[in-house]
Amino acid sequence: SFALDLSIGSETSGMDDAVSVGDEVCITGYMMDQFCIDRGTFLDDPGTETLKFPEKHSFHCLLDVPVCQQGGYTVLGPKNEDTGEHCIGYRIHSDETQKVLDTGFALGNGVADNGYCTGCTGDDSAPSFGWVATVKGIVLEMGEENGANALASPVIGSIEILDNTVECETYIEPPTCGRSVESVDCSAQFCDAVLADGYTMKYKINVPPDTSKEECAGCTMSVEMYYDGDAWIALGFSTDGQMVGSDAVIGIPGSGVSKYVMAGKTVSQVTEMPESQQTLTDSSVEFDGQQTVMKFTKIMDEPDEVPIVVGDNMFLWAYGSSPTLGYHAGRASFALDLSIGSETSGMDDAVSVGDEVCITGYMMDQFCIDRGTLLDSPRTETLKSPEKHSFHCLLDVPRCQQSGYTVLGPKNEDTGE
Repeated sequence: SFALDLSIGSETSGMDDAVSVGDEVCITGYMMDQFCIDRGTFLDDPGTETLKFPEKHSFHCLLDVPVCQQGGYTVLGPKNEDTGEHCIGYRIHSDETQKVLDTGFALGNGVADNGYCTGCTGDDSAPSFGWVATVKGIVLEMGEENGANALASPVIGSIEILDNTVECETYIEPPTCGRSVESVDCSAQFCDAVLADGYTMKYKINVPPDTSKEECAGCTMSVEMYYDGDAWIALGFSTDGQMVGSDAVIGIPGSGVSKYVMAGKTVSQVTEMPESQQTLTDSSVEFDGQQTVMKFTKIMDEPDEVPIVVGDNMFLWAYGSSPTLGYHAGRASFALDLSIGSETSGMDDAVSVGDEVCITGYMMDQFCIDRGTLLDSPRTETLKSPEKHSFHCLLDVPRCQQSGYTVLGPKNEDTGE
């Protein structure tokens, strides 16, 4: 679940961008993977905030870990003294990922901490944390006008990665850096919300001419949702942030978009509302080969349904593992106040504090989970091949002992983890 205040809107720049598609740009800054930006803290140092302390980002976390490689890379801009966070200067096109990896591995320390960065080939004088580089490239596309920091950043390609001692001959400040921020009226244009990695939402309040946004009699809300994959997707409306008792709009590729009542957590308890309540307009859902895209317009205040108000709302989201409606493959919850950004909060878990639980699974140390590969078998991915984890690595090694232990659940057949 997440709280969404429709009266505030989202934040965007109050100045025209000086950067345009086709421009050659240059920036010196920290290299960062998008996965660690999205999660807010470093994967191998979960107590450290990504955009506040990029100098503490290990080459191992940045370069070795598959999920970080797959998320793509960015170059950070300077630190905002008010927020203490670095802005995201430029996103690097996915076609350039191998170039980032090749350059980083050649630069990083492959000796420190018994080769903690397993792909790095640099000697003991090479850095292990905080990769700073000068990057030149061509702007391929501009960011989204109302996008969150990452989505608002331009994408660059044809990159050249140089030593950080190389100075840029010409520096054009990225659009997301050093800009003034002003509120965007979400009744005048679509605003954005980033729900999760690869899952975004656009929304707009439609105010009839005979009412005001404050009163909003007869207002509707237009929603567009984009999920990277082929699956059912859903947006729910709740009074308490819980699934049970909420209403939802679910889009199933090949079937359509409908309103549902969430009477329980099993599929049989998720039922379509009666035909008289199927009041959505301009609704569609399709898989375009890369994304599942759902669009609909919903009346904000309808009888016997959870109302959407111009103010704080509790919304729910989920997605499946296929276009067939079933148990969700992904869900999360976060508070979203569009005047300040978003915050992660608790998930709508079926397990509660005080519950007695039981599970059969592989025992695993947190250190090897965080590093992504087994310490004594660095080419073996931890969560994909736990059967290859030696008792020595699991129990003898002090850093593995100190990190604590977990019990793994079943393997996800889609990810292999």
